[in-house]
Amino acid sequence: MRQADYEVTFRYPKKYTIAATGTQHSAQDGTTITGKKLREFAAVLSDDFCRLDAKTGSTTISILGPNYEKNQSYYKYSMQLAKEAVRIFSEKIGSYPFSQLKIVHCFMNSAMEYPGLCMIGMPDVKDFRKINKNSYGGLEAHVPHEIAHQWFYAAIGNDSYKEPWLDEGFCEFCEDVLFPYYANKKLQKKLWSDKYSTRKDMDRWFRKIVIPQSSRTKAINRSVSDYQDKPDEYSNSVYEGGKLFLYELWKTMGDKTFFQMLHKYYQTYQFQIVTTDDFLKIVRSSYETDKKVERIIGRYIEEK
Repeated sequence: MRQADYEVTFRYPKKYTIAATGTQHSAQDGTTITGKKLREFAAVLSDDFCRLDAKTGSTTISILGPNYEKNQSYYKYSMQLAKEAVRIFSEKIGSYPFSQLKIVHCFMNSAMEYPGLCMIGMPDVKDFRKINKNSYGGLEAHVPHEIAHQWFYAAIGNDSYKEPWLDEGFCEFCEDVLFPYYANKKLQKKLWSDKYSTRKDMDRWFRKIVIPQSSRTKAINRSVSDYQDKPDEYSNSVYEGGKLFLYELWKTMGDKTFFQMLHKYYQTYQFQIVTTDDFLKIVRSSYETDKKVERIIGRYIEEK
């Protein structure tokens, strides 16, 4: 999906609040929104939003959601996750590509990413006006995953039908690996719960359990239509397979080389459209010719 520049004006009653991709400017009876190099435009309008704002580096993060008094801790936790995700991904991949990030909690299934805007579905609970802590788990998956799409989709673009792993696989890696691995100690303990106690435990779990028990049967870089033979084939290949491919590259290349490679990939292809071949060129130029890396590539990628 290629990017474009937008200028959109909304006119609405003063009691409404809007959250949209781009930068908002006050206009008569409404708001004008402008944005450059955006792959899509999206907006959410409500007369019942509450809002939290915070700063992470030079990025302004806003959390918006239905104004239910008993949900404030839910929105505060969303902000905590968002701030940490922006910090980690900026350090490990490259600077956040926009000046603002808006997280909108709304009534939808699952979650969806747009440039500078993430829509997060409210949890499936009986009473949306009082979300208890047992229902916070969805935030820990959706918030870092959709924020990761700001790097892999909004910044680095790809054909999401022909090679969906280039955004979804990368974002699954960010959500399920990088985010808990590099989160601050307090948040990390909450994310890991009783599953791990150290990074070594997590690495051991991936090495001995997750990778050997992977259900993937096809290369990760096929088109959506090639994953229709079995239930979960798409998610096992694109999401899980993409995550494990990047994890194995990381542990083989080492921290320094792997993250230098990710930075180079991000800087080289920001606001462009990439293919799997483009990514492999960066990998190979960063690590030269290595039999271990080539074996990993051969297990996951079907080179044309």
